[in-house]
Amino acid sequence: TMAILAEVQYGIQSIFQPGQLTELRLLLVDEKWVGFFFDDHDRLAAAICAMDTIPDTVRGIYVIFNPVKRSVLESPRCNLYVNPGDQEMRNAILCSNKRMWPLTTNDDIETIEWAMVDIDPVRAEGFDHESATKQEKSAAAKIANSLIQFCQDKGCTDPLLASSGNGWHALYRVHLANSPESHALIAGFVRTLGFKFTDAKVAKVDQAVKNAARLTRAYGSSTCKGTNSYERPWRMNKVQQKGSDDPCPVEALKTIAAQSPPMPAKAKGSNGLPELHEDFDPDEFVEWVEEVWPVEADFEKNGARYIVLQECLNAERQHRGDWKKSA
Repeated sequence: TMAILAEVQYGIQSIFQPGQLTELRLLLVDEKWVGFFFDDHDRLAAAICAMDTIPDTVRGIYVIFNPVKRSVLESPRCNLYVNPGDQEMRNAILCSNKRMWPLTTNDDIETIEWAMVDIDPVRAEGFDHESATKQEKSAAAKIANSLIQFCQDKGCTDPLLASSGNGWHALYRVHLANSPESHALIAGFVRTLGFKFTDAKVAKVDQAVKNAARLTRAYGSSTCKGTNSYERPWRMNKVQQKGSDDPCPVEALKTIAAQSPPMPAKAKGSNGLPELHEDFDPDEFVEWVEEVWPVEADFEKNGARYIVLQECLNAERQHRGDWKKSA
């Protein structure tokens, strides 16, 4: 509908510079990821709307908000679809099990233009993997408002505020080099906010959303989590307010990042590896990894399960030559 197209176009205009190259990444219902590259934003908007009409095939629609290097399109590892048509995208989805998709890595990002804060409501017991209720989402909004006020008091500019469908995204405009120093700054910024504002009974501030090639919802599309029901419905995600065009002062980011709590020391078990917390659930951890990080392969060997990621969780990049470093 035109209403959805208008929301999608507003989301694109709020995040991207004209002609900025981005990846549109689709999460399919069979858990595969498929990526397409766009610098024609009218075509991008039309593609998002088209993919939003097939929830039985596409479970989630995402974009990379930081600018992607154009050298990605020339890389010998890529056989890319650029500004594809709707039918071309559908054909690619049908063939997704026959090829490895060269999804964007942190090294493929030109500069860091956004620092994302993701406030996700805590669901009632037994509904962790379902949409939030209206009450749960409203409670998370109060956490988001307090977080935003805290950042403003420290000198941050107004963020782009978006509904993720279930929770809230606060995207702070920045302008940083894609460098280890910038990565550490963003990580400290997000970690401080997670430490100060996560409430185990109300909402969690996701501390994993710190890498340069971070995905966000393609605003104006649908968030389809779990079963669509009256109490826990699928919703449109969309930009609520555009925020400031001025980037946050680096000193404000540093002030907040400096309040990040120290990393706790890791206890060592008898095998020299860190001991697992008694409440650690490996199945939940694997599900979280698969949701947050693109999976390249998942298989069993010698009685053990291997999940190979596009990037190493520690290095935040691809390792060359040894896939075990990303498994």
